[in-house]
This record gives sequence, structure tokens and C-alpha cells, in this order.
Amino acid sequence: MNSVDDLAGYRMRIPAGQMFEDVFRALGSAPVMVNIRELPAALRDGKVDGQENPLVITEFNKLYETCKYMSLTGHLWSGFNLISNLKYWESLPEHLQEIVNRNVKITSRASVPTPTASTARWKQNWPNVA
Repeated sequence: MNSVDDLAGYRMRIPAGQMFEDVFRALGSAPVMVNIRELPAALRDGKVDGQENPLVITEFNKLYETCKYMSLTGHLWSGFNLISNLKYWESLPEHLQEIVNRNVKITSRASVPTPTASTARWKQNWPNVA
């Protein structure tokens, strides 16, 4: 991938979710929903042309065995959500709400992706990372 034009018609594996589908359709690709457990076979058998995942998912699922190239684009970040029933939340004592809010802020800031040692390791160990 050198530009967004390279995505035209590209069968990109996406996880289930409207956000992923909307993003990749807007970029011109043909998103294909594939469960992560089925992804290596989908790549190997040509059901999809490529996949979109964080490095940790790629590494954990050994997707480097079926993906020859990798582009580190920073195109999408889907953070984690904390959801609570409003009635339950409001029933918590104020000091507990403050503890939760303080730690959510800390954790949220820490979860925003930044260049890391793992990214550097990928670039060093996988020659086709761009």
C-alpha cells in the first residue's frame, strides 16, 4: 500500500462492526467480515487480500505467516469503552465514582497508540513493513 488508491476493490478483512465497514468502504476497499479464528485460512485461500489489525493481534495470531507485507498507517484507533447502567452508577458513593473516573482518565491516555518498542521490533524483524 502506497496510497489510498491502492485500496480500490481490495478485499480487506475487517472484524464485525459498522465502524470498520464504513471506514474501509469510504476508503474504496471491499470490506469482508471474517472472524479472527478464520483469518489465517481466509488469507491463505484468497477469500481476502489483506487484514487490518493491531500489531499485537497480528503477532498473537501469527498472521505474519500468511501476510507478506505490512503497512503501519495509523489509520484507525478503536479504543475501549467503559459502560455502566446509569441507575447503578448514580447509586455509587461519590468517592467511588471519583476513583473510577480518575483511573479511566489515566487508562484512556495510556491506551492511545504511540510508536513503541514492539513497532520497532516489527520493522527490524519483518523486512516488508512500511
